[in-house]
Amino acid sequence: MASLARSFSALLTADRGYDPHSLLTARLPLSQAATFQQKSAFLETVRTRMAATPGVTDVAFGNALPFVTSGGFRGFDIPSPRGDGTQVQMQTMVRSVSPSFFRAMRLRLAAGRLIDDTDVAGTRGVVVVNRSFASRYLGPTPVGTIMALGVDGTKNWEVVGVVDDMRQGGLQGRPPSRFGGVDDPAQPELFFAAAQSKQQLQELFFVVRTTGDPAALAPALRTVVREGDPTVALDSVMSMDERVQASLARPRIYVVLLTAFAGCALVIAMVGLFGVLSYTTARRTREIGVRTALGARPRDVAGLVIRQALTVSLAGTVLGLLIAYVVARSISSLLYGVTTTDVVSFAAPPMLLIATSLAACAIPARRAARVDPIIAMKSE
Repeated sequence: MASLARSFSALLTADRGYDPHSLLTARLPLSQAATFQQKSAFLETVRTRMAATPGVTDVAFGNALPFVTSGGFRGFDIPSPRGDGTQVQMQTMVRSVSPSFFRAMRLRLAAGRLIDDTDVAGTRGVVVVNRSFASRYLGPTPVGTIMALGVDGTKNWEVVGVVDDMRQGGLQGRPPSRFGGVDDPAQPELFFAAAQSKQQLQELFFVVRTTGDPAALAPALRTVVREGDPTVALDSVMSMDERVQASLARPRIYVVLLTAFAGCALVIAMVGLFGVLSYTTARRTREIGVRTALGARPRDVAGLVIRQALTVSLAGTVLGLLIAYVVARSISSLLYGVTTTDVVSFAAPPMLLIATSLAACAIPARRAARVDPIIAMKSE
């Protein structure tokens, strides 16, 4: 139970490559009748007006979002980074994002620069790649590489920056991750500037970085979208924290259930130990009276009862640790960030059990220390 609890704590604080806190997300279906220029103007209007809303620090949009969709996988043939004239087949996730996407998601820049407002239609095509893409396909110096992708009528695209990997969570066509995406192998990613991409997207996702509760700004975002185009409406409006929490529903159930069972087991053990000690102490009343009559002090009598309790507890603890080791190995697939031999997980329960044993034997020990030797000798 301790291993699962520590594993769940590690899941909550795991580095996902971006900052999910104070981030409002929403899906926006796009009108298929609108042209690329009309869609661009509408999205920029929504972004600008939402950015002016009090409590908003950044607004961005893109065609993909963690825990929602991968944005689609594409295959390309590019020259080998070894420079030997061969072609390399690559598979990558493709994202079309606004320049503020990286800032809103708090994606960390590893090298070069990010997409900015100067990367528009008519200028040189630029892309940002993640670390996995750079290490797999571009070699040690990815920035400045020209890739012949042939996307949107543009043959050559320049890699201008590298960002850290972003853990995705459950992607379309794949089962949800056991660990909210943090244990999924990082996938190669290409980030295109939305202003340079001419793809007719069916939907986009807005991300709004806030200074307070993201849910409080959901009505404002809905209003801005409705005023910009009454024919479309936001859906799947959730904070990124909610999406992360939803991805951790299964491990949370495991932790809650096992914690409840462990709590019940501890209470039962405490009650049982108290009952056994009370019974055995009562059976030894005459013995305790004799010891007291022969000069045993109250603390010596109390120590006798406590040693008896600790002997039983230590024997049970050793047996429990052996069983826990076997069980921990069997549930290793449910653990994240914690090994099956985690020292803290194996040390905390025995300490708790010993403390519980001392608490359970406190009353029997106190009773034994107060036994009147004359009354004890007369008892049968």
